[in-house]
Amino acid sequence: MESVFANSYAKINLFLYVTDKREDGYHNIYSLFSKINLYDTIKVEKANKFQIICNNEKIPVDRRNFIYKVYEKLREYFQKEFPVKVYLNKRIPIEAGLGGGSSNCAIFLKLMNKLFNLNLSLNDMVQVLAKVSADAPSFLWDKGVLAEGIGDKIVATIDLPKSYILLVKPNFGVSTRQVYNNKNLKLTTKPHITNIHSLSNLNVLCELMYNSLEKPVFGNNKELIFIKKMMTEYGAVKSLMSGSGSTIFGIFNSKKSLDNAYKYFKAVNKSYFVYKTNII
Repeated sequence: MESVFANSYAKINLFLYVTDKREDGYHNIYSLFSKINLYDTIKVEKANKFQIICNNEKIPVDRRNFIYKVYEKLREYFQKEFPVKVYLNKRIPIEAGLGGGSSNCAIFLKLMNKLFNLNLSLNDMVQVLAKVSADAPSFLWDKGVLAEGIGDKIVATIDLPKSYILLVKPNFGVSTRQVYNNKNLKLTTKPHITNIHSLSNLNVLCELMYNSLEKPVFGNNKELIFIKKMMTEYGAVKSLMSGSGSTIFGIFNSKKSLDNAYKYFKAVNKSYFVYKTNII
Protein backbone atom coordinates (compact mmCIF):
# COMPACT_ATOMS: atom_id res chain seq x y z
CA MET A 1 0.00 0.00 0.00
CA GLU A 2 1.24 3.47 -0.88
CA SER A 3 1.88 5.48 2.28
CA VAL A 4 3.55 8.56 3.75
CA PHE A 5 4.92 9.20 7.23
CA ALA A 6 5.95 12.17 9.38
CA ASN A 7 6.61 13.33 12.93
CA SER A 8 3.97 15.56 14.50
CA TYR A 9 5.75 17.92 16.92
CA ALA A 10 4.42 19.48 20.11
CA LYS A 11 4.60 23.22 20.80
CA ILE A 12 5.06 25.58 23.70
CA ASN A 13 3.81 29.15 23.85
CA LEU A 14 6.82 31.32 24.62
CA PHE A 15 4.34 34.08 25.29
CA LEU A 16 0.55 34.28 25.17
CA TYR A 17 -1.24 37.59 25.58
CA VAL A 18 -5.06 37.49 25.55
CA THR A 19 -5.91 40.93 24.15
CA ASP A 20 -9.70 41.11 23.82
CA LYS A 21 -12.94 39.15 23.58
CA ARG A 22 -14.61 38.92 20.20
CA GLU A 23 -18.29 39.16 19.32
CA ASP A 24 -18.28 35.48 18.34
CA GLY A 25 -17.30 34.53 21.91
CA TYR A 26 -13.69 33.66 21.12
CA HIS A 27 -10.68 35.66 22.33
CA ASN A 28 -8.00 37.38 20.29
CA ILE A 29 -4.45 36.49 21.28
CA TYR A 30 -0.90 37.51 20.48
CA SER A 31 1.34 34.48 20.86
CA LEU A 32 4.72 33.06 19.93
CA PHE A 33 4.52 29.34 19.13
CA SER A 34 7.64 27.20 19.17
CA LYS A 35 7.91 23.58 18.12
CA ILE A 36 9.80 21.37 20.55
CA ASN A 37 11.48 18.00 20.15
CA LEU A 38 8.60 15.90 21.44
CA TYR A 39 6.40 14.31 18.84
CA ASP A 40 3.69 11.88 17.84
CA THR A 41 4.12 9.93 14.63
CA ILE A 42 1.57 9.73 11.81
CA LYS A 43 1.43 7.29 8.93
CA VAL A 44 -1.21 7.74 6.20
CA GLU A 45 -1.82 4.76 3.95
CA LYS A 46 -4.17 4.40 0.99
CA ALA A 47 -6.95 1.95 1.90
CA ASN A 48 -10.54 0.93 1.15
CA LYS A 49 -12.13 3.29 3.69
CA PHE A 50 -11.21 6.10 6.05
CA GLN A 51 -10.09 4.98 9.48
CA ILE A 52 -7.99 6.36 12.36
CA ILE A 53 -6.03 3.84 14.42
CA CYS A 54 -4.46 5.18 17.62
CA ASN A 55 -2.32 3.57 20.31
CA ASN A 56 -3.97 5.70 23.04
CA GLU A 57 -7.51 4.58 23.86
CA LYS A 58 -8.28 7.98 25.43
CA ILE A 59 -8.03 9.62 22.00
CA PRO A 60 -11.34 9.62 20.08
CA VAL A 61 -11.06 8.31 16.53
CA ASP A 62 -14.46 9.56 15.38
CA ARG A 63 -15.67 13.04 14.33
CA ARG A 64 -14.34 14.55 17.58
CA ASN A 65 -10.78 14.00 16.36
CA PHE A 66 -9.16 16.97 14.57
CA ILE A 67 -7.73 14.62 11.94
CA TYR A 68 -11.26 13.43 11.18
CA LYS A 69 -12.45 17.04 10.92
CA VAL A 70 -9.70 17.90 8.42
CA TYR A 71 -10.54 14.77 6.43
CA GLU A 72 -14.16 15.92 6.18
CA LYS A 73 -13.03 19.38 5.04
CA LEU A 74 -11.01 17.76 2.24
CA ARG A 75 -13.97 15.65 1.13
CA GLU A 76 -16.16 18.73 1.13
CA TYR A 77 -13.62 20.85 -0.75
CA PHE A 78 -12.74 18.32 -3.46
CA GLN A 79 -16.16 16.58 -3.59
CA LYS A 80 -14.54 13.16 -3.58
CA GLU A 81 -13.49 10.37 -1.22
CA PHE A 82 -9.95 9.89 0.05
CA PRO A 83 -9.96 6.40 1.59
CA VAL A 84 -6.97 6.14 3.92
CA LYS A 85 -5.92 4.50 7.14
CA VAL A 86 -4.29 6.91 9.57
CA TYR A 87 -1.95 5.35 12.13
CA LEU A 88 -1.50 7.80 15.01
CA ASN A 89 1.13 6.95 17.61
CA LYS A 90 0.63 9.35 20.54
CA ARG A 91 3.49 10.44 22.78
CA ILE A 92 2.41 14.05 23.44
CA PRO A 93 0.28 14.23 26.62
CA ILE A 94 -3.33 15.31 26.17
CA GLU A 95 -4.91 18.42 27.80
CA ALA A 96 -1.38 19.66 28.35
CA GLY A 97 -1.21 22.95 26.43
CA LEU A 98 1.26 21.32 24.01
CA GLY A 99 -0.96 21.37 20.92
CA GLY A 100 -0.91 17.64 20.19
CA GLY A 101 -4.29 17.51 18.44
CA SER A 102 -3.62 20.67 16.42
CA SER A 103 -0.22 19.38 15.34
CA ASN A 104 -1.73 16.04 14.33
CA CYS A 105 -4.31 17.56 12.00
CA ALA A 106 -1.79 19.96 10.42
CA ILE A 107 0.66 17.14 9.67
CA PHE A 108 -2.17 14.91 8.43
CA LEU A 109 -3.15 17.63 5.94
CA LYS A 110 0.45 17.96 4.71
CA LEU A 111 0.66 14.19 4.28
CA MET A 112 -2.65 14.04 2.38
CA ASN A 113 -1.46 16.87 0.15
CA LYS A 114 1.62 14.81 -0.67
CA LEU A 115 -0.05 11.38 -0.97
CA PHE A 116 -2.81 12.53 -3.34
CA ASN A 117 -0.94 15.34 -5.11
CA LEU A 118 -3.64 17.81 -4.11
CA ASN A 119 -1.49 20.86 -4.95
CA LEU A 120 -2.78 22.77 -1.92
CA SER A 121 -0.74 25.93 -1.34
CA LEU A 122 0.46 26.96 2.11
CA ASN A 123 -2.35 29.53 2.23
CA ASP A 124 -4.90 26.87 1.20
CA MET A 125 -3.78 24.66 4.08
CA VAL A 126 -3.95 27.57 6.54
CA GLN A 127 -7.56 28.21 5.49
CA VAL A 128 -8.54 24.56 5.93
CA LEU A 129 -6.86 24.21 9.34
CA ALA A 130 -8.22 27.47 10.75
CA LYS A 131 -11.74 26.02 10.40
CA VAL A 132 -10.77 23.08 12.58
CA SER A 133 -8.36 24.35 15.25
CA ALA A 134 -7.23 27.94 15.85
CA ASP A 135 -3.56 27.14 16.46
CA ALA A 136 -3.21 24.34 13.89
CA PRO A 137 -1.86 26.65 11.11
CA SER A 138 1.25 27.40 13.19
CA PHE A 139 2.39 23.78 12.77
CA LEU A 140 2.85 24.20 9.01
CA TRP A 141 6.14 26.05 9.58
CA ASP A 142 9.44 24.69 10.89
CA LYS A 143 10.36 28.00 12.57
CA GLY A 144 8.85 29.85 15.51
CA VAL A 145 5.50 31.40 14.55
CA LEU A 146 4.15 34.72 15.80
CA ALA A 147 0.36 34.67 15.52
CA GLU A 148 -2.64 36.79 16.42
CA GLY A 149 -6.41 36.70 15.90
CA ILE A 150 -7.56 33.46 17.52
CA GLY A 151 -4.13 32.06 16.63
CA ASP A 152 -4.93 31.70 12.95
CA LYS A 153 -3.32 34.89 11.61
CA ILE A 154 0.39 34.36 11.04
CA VAL A 155 2.32 37.60 11.60
CA ALA A 156 5.89 36.33 11.14
CA THR A 157 8.15 33.30 11.31
CA ILE A 158 11.26 33.57 13.48
CA ASP A 159 14.48 31.64 14.08
CA LEU A 160 14.34 30.99 17.82
CA PRO A 161 17.27 30.45 20.20
CA LYS A 162 18.16 26.77 20.58
CA SER A 163 17.53 26.40 24.29
CA TYR A 164 17.29 23.50 26.72
CA ILE A 165 13.67 22.93 27.77
CA LEU A 166 12.17 20.92 30.62
CA LEU A 167 8.48 19.99 30.57
CA VAL A 168 6.62 19.02 33.72
CA LYS A 169 2.95 18.03 33.59
CA PRO A 170 1.06 16.78 36.64
CA ASN A 171 -1.41 13.93 36.22
CA PHE A 172 -4.37 16.16 35.42
CA GLY A 173 -5.35 18.21 32.40
CA VAL A 174 -6.97 21.60 31.95
CA SER A 175 -9.99 22.45 29.81
CA THR A 176 -9.14 25.31 27.43
CA ARG A 177 -12.81 26.31 27.20
CA GLN A 178 -13.14 26.61 30.98
CA VAL A 179 -9.97 28.70 31.25
CA TYR A 180 -11.14 31.24 28.67
CA ASN A 181 -14.51 31.47 30.44
CA ASN A 182 -12.92 31.95 33.87
CA LYS A 183 -13.90 35.24 35.55
CA ASN A 184 -10.27 35.74 36.65
CA LEU A 185 -9.04 35.99 33.06
CA LYS A 186 -7.73 39.53 32.55
CA LEU A 187 -7.20 41.02 29.10
CA THR A 188 -3.66 42.24 28.40
CA THR A 189 -2.23 44.77 25.98
CA LYS A 190 0.11 43.08 23.56
CA PRO A 191 3.78 44.08 23.88
CA HIS A 192 5.33 46.59 21.52
CA ILE A 193 8.07 44.80 19.61
CA THR A 194 10.03 47.11 17.33
CA ASN A 195 12.11 44.33 15.77
CA ILE A 196 10.37 40.96 15.44
CA HIS A 197 13.64 39.18 14.78
CA SER A 198 15.06 40.37 18.12
CA LEU A 199 13.03 37.46 19.52
CA SER A 200 15.85 35.18 18.34
CA ASN A 201 17.82 36.58 21.31
CA LEU A 202 17.11 34.60 24.47
CA ASN A 203 17.43 37.62 26.80
CA VAL A 204 14.93 39.65 24.78
CA LEU A 205 12.60 36.67 24.59
CA CYS A 206 12.69 36.06 28.35
CA GLU A 207 11.67 39.68 29.02
CA LEU A 208 8.54 39.18 26.90
CA MET A 209 7.56 35.77 28.25
CA TYR A 210 4.11 35.99 29.80
CA ASN A 211 0.92 33.94 29.79
CA SER A 212 -2.44 35.65 30.41
CA LEU A 213 -3.99 32.27 31.22
CA GLU A 214 -1.76 31.52 34.21
CA LYS A 215 -3.81 33.53 36.70
CA PRO A 216 -7.15 31.81 36.05
CA VAL A 217 -5.50 28.37 35.96
CA PHE A 218 -3.20 28.87 38.96
CA GLY A 219 -6.13 30.11 41.07
CA ASN A 220 -7.38 26.52 41.33
CA ASN A 221 -4.07 24.66 41.11
CA LYS A 222 -1.48 25.16 43.84
CA GLU A 223 0.48 22.27 42.36
CA LEU A 224 1.17 24.26 39.19
CA ILE A 225 2.39 27.21 41.27
CA PHE A 226 4.72 24.80 43.10
CA ILE A 227 6.09 23.33 39.85
CA LYS A 228 6.79 26.78 38.40
CA LYS A 229 8.48 27.93 41.62
CA MET A 230 10.72 24.86 41.81
CA MET A 231 11.56 25.09 38.10
CA THR A 232 13.08 28.52 38.79
CA GLU A 233 14.81 27.39 41.98
CA TYR A 234 16.51 24.62 40.02
CA GLY A 235 18.00 27.05 37.54
CA ALA A 236 15.44 27.86 34.84
CA VAL A 237 16.12 31.35 33.46
CA LYS A 238 12.37 31.56 32.83
CA SER A 239 9.41 29.32 33.56
CA LEU A 240 5.91 29.55 32.14
CA MET A 241 2.73 27.57 31.66
CA SER A 242 2.26 26.54 28.03
CA GLY A 243 -1.05 27.52 26.46
CA SER A 244 -3.96 26.82 28.78
CA GLY A 245 -1.91 24.24 30.74
CA SER A 246 -1.38 22.00 32.52
CA THR A 247 2.25 21.73 31.38
CA ILE A 248 4.84 24.03 32.96
CA PHE A 249 8.08 24.47 31.04
CA GLY A 250 11.43 25.91 32.01
CA ILE A 251 14.17 27.33 29.80
CA PHE A 252 17.71 26.47 30.90
CA ASN A 253 21.10 27.87 29.91
CA SER A 254 23.04 24.74 30.73
CA LYS A 255 22.55 21.00 30.39
CA LYS A 256 23.75 20.53 33.96
CA SER A 257 20.95 22.71 35.36
CA LEU A 258 18.47 20.95 33.11
CA ASP A 259 19.60 17.53 34.34
CA ASN A 260 19.40 18.60 38.00
CA ALA A 261 15.87 19.91 37.56
CA TYR A 262 14.88 16.75 35.68
CA LYS A 263 16.16 14.53 38.50
CA TYR A 264 14.30 16.59 41.09
CA PHE A 265 10.92 16.46 39.35
CA LYS A 266 11.27 12.75 38.53
CA ALA A 267 11.83 12.08 42.23
CA VAL A 268 9.34 14.49 43.78
CA ASN A 269 6.24 12.94 42.22
CA LYS A 270 6.20 9.68 40.28
CA SER A 271 2.95 10.62 38.51
CA TYR A 272 4.48 13.65 36.76
CA PHE A 273 5.26 13.61 33.05
CA VAL A 274 8.83 14.98 33.02
CA TYR A 275 10.59 15.43 29.70
CA LYS A 276 13.88 16.96 28.58
CA THR A 277 13.69 18.58 25.17
CA ASN A 278 14.72 21.59 23.13
CA ILE A 279 13.37 24.24 20.77
CA ILE A 280 13.59 23.15 17.14
